[in-house]
Amino acid sequence: MAFGFVVAIASLPDQTKTKWVIDAKVTITAGTYPAGGVGPLGLAAAAGIAVGNQSPVPAKSWQASAATPPSGYFWVYNPGTDKLQAYVAQGSGAAAAEFSGSLTADIVEVQQWFVRGT
Repeated sequence: MAFGFVVAIASLPDQTKTKWVIDAKVTITAGTYPAGGVGPLGLAAAAGIAVGNQSPVPAKSWQASAATPPSGYFWVYNPGTDKLQAYVAQGSGAAAAEFSGSLTADIVEVQQWFVRGT
């Protein structure tokens, strides 16, 4: 089965404010995990936020698996690449490491905060 992903914006932000919060769901199909992560997400562009007066990089990002049962991956947003990276626990007392190999299907809920510039 080939790896794939779909990003869906849950609600459009109110663009009259000084910050925008974008909720999205990333549906991931099983397959070989791509080096560097899943993405780019492109949430600012997908939500129609103009980039001219603010950074396209979110000031804050939250993401977690919403699959039932949970996938077991820890999802981390990489602002330099605009991708979600999957991490897995390595054992008692060991640091988590980026996943490699065959990824199972997952649903990742993402919420990102963008700040309006001047």
